[in-house]
Amino acid sequence: MSYVIDEFCFLGTVNKSIQNARGTIIPAVTFDNVKTWCTPKSIRMSEAYQALSVGMKPELTLEIRQEDYSGQTRVRYGGIVYKVLRTYRTGRSKIELVLYREEHPDAS
Repeated sequence: MSYVIDEFCFLGTVNKSIQNARGTIIPAVTFDNVKTWCTPKSIRMSEAYQALSVGMKPELTLEIRQEDYSGQTRVRYGGIVYKVLRTYRTGRSKIELVLYREEHPDAS
């Protein structure tokens, strides 16, 4: 089976939380300045149902190389910041990141 890497994302971590003008606490995320090559995949139905049962809506799965991932909790892909819901190893060198958008009402 061939593995096609056709997109890239940036991995990041929350380094602190900040309070916006309305008093809402939002996470401040620092992203690596290194492109992480990835392959977007669809969310599995079982994954979607499981997450929805606890109030989360997974939107995207990205497959990356395991050596690129070291526990980061945020991913910027296509200009959107996602939170990592869970990870899943798909082989000896690949890992899937199941992602959802973290909603921040009044995040301005």
